Amino acid sequence: MIRKIALYTASLLFVAGCAANNGFQTTQTFAPAQFQVSDVYVNMADGVENSNRLRGLMRNAGKNTASVYNDAMGSVSAEYPLEIEVTDVNYRDPNASAASGDRTYIRYTATLREEASGEVFRSLPVTYYHVTAENLSNSQAKQNAEKNMIRLSLKNAFARLYGMQEVPQSVQRHFATQDVFSLSNESNTKPVIKPQKKPAPAPVVASAVPTQPAVQATPEPVIAAPDEAITETTTEDGATVIKCVVC
Repeated sequence: MIRKIALYTASLLFVAGCAANNGFQTTQTFAPAQFQVSDVYVNMADGVENSNRLRGLMRNAGKNTASVYNDAMGSVSAEYPLEIEVTDVNYRDPNASAASGDRTYIRYTATLREEASGEVFRSLPVTYYHVTAENLSNSQAKQNAEKNMIRLSLKNAFARLYGMQEVPQSVQRHFATQDVFSLSNESNTKPVIKPQKKPAPAPVVASAVPTQPAVQATPEPVIAAPDEAITETTTEDGATVIKCVVC
């Protein structure tokens, strides 16, 4: 009987220890500030698996998240571009124990910079752990894990950059009802007109014979190539994700 109680207690402590180390983690806090995120850039460190896919997912989610937070902050004069540097992504070995350290996570640094000078305004290191019993050896399973980690970590990373104690309710509702990975509302197919150099005026020459006015060619619009987009056709797989824990 005593042996059973000891084993049960040990298992509870183990699960509690795992839960405490899962979810959103960062070592940085900031005082509350009001500003808007003017744009989002995503870079991938060398060797990050699925770099192209992750960059597309992170950029769309980052721009959509910035838009929602900007609306929540209202009209303010301070604006900063956000740089996201993804440094590591790990896909948990389903045969490894939770205590082995070989878990599924994403690590990145979110940095707000002064646009004119390039000086760092705020920089936030982020690690998000994802818990699932699903085998992450195929592309679809990895993609499901990536989307969960990006969606939940960015929502909380933005709150920390703004110095908020909690994610605003308006942002929570957006993440609960909208696809944060959808393409930005900005038009990527708007034609860009190349500026045409005005021709120098022709010299005036006295002549008894009237000259025919020169016909100028009509400038042709140049269509800007759209950004590379990642199209998702699958739905969430229902993988269990431990609720965010801020450490």
